[in-house]
Amino acid sequence: MSARFLAFVGIVLAALSGSAQETPQQIHVMGFQNFEQAGSGLSYVGKEIRESGMIISPLSAEGLANDFIAWKTNDSCYRGSTALANHHSYGTTVLSRTNGATFDFLGIDLAGFQSFNYGTVTFYGFRGFDCVASDSFTYASGNLQTFRTSRLTNVTEIRWDQNSSAVPQFDNVTVAFDTNVPMAQPVIHLRHEDVVVLDIAGLMVNTSYALEYASEPPKWIRERTFSSSSTINFPGFISSAVPTNRFYRVRSL
Repeated sequence: MSARFLAFVGIVLAALSGSAQETPQQIHVMGFQNFEQAGSGLSYVGKEIRESGMIISPLSAEGLANDFIAWKTNDSCYRGSTALANHHSYGTTVLSRTNGATFDFLGIDLAGFQSFNYGTVTFYGFRGFDCVASDSFTYASGNLQTFRTSRLTNVTEIRWDQNSSAVPQFDNVTVAFDTNVPMAQPVIHLRHEDVVVLDIAGLMVNTSYALEYASEPPKWIRERTFSSSSTINFPGFISSAVPTNRFYRVRSL
């Protein structure tokens, strides 16, 4: 497969994909109704959720086999519509497009996971490597409440954290995007600290990649294979000292 990225150390030669042509965006809602189950108690719905061209995943290595859960329809914690929750009390949830491209985050419905759960959830919007905006919603215990925002636009992913007292159920995740925008392309950034750290953006969640280097392309040497739980590799790869004549690339497998 042809390389998606080629960079000389310290210089980025690729950028996150975008579309120069203005086209109308389409609104998409993740409603999770295919996870509805009768009965009481919890159902375990899996480690990633794909719907309407979007994917929801837990950040990094937080996950076990079942990362997202939902109350069954006869349970007292069911709020009239199937809503999901991150199974980890202090987990971070990531929302991105399945192809890693940009989108607008328009809103979400929130309710406490149980009757005593309430609080404030802050949503962080990332564009490539950078956190570019945030918005916070405060929800009470009880029924699902709808929140809307106009601040989190043209992002490549949304993240939100939770703690043991403010664990929300979420439903009707609403986004808008242009289906003609091409998939994201990986971009490498080198951080020179005590060691060299390679940050990679423009990834597609749970896609397998190879990180390769060469002093004389096309003699590529595979340094590692990986998949990512977000559009940015987290928390970055530590590399040995990088000579000035080394090239890196990332390609999907």
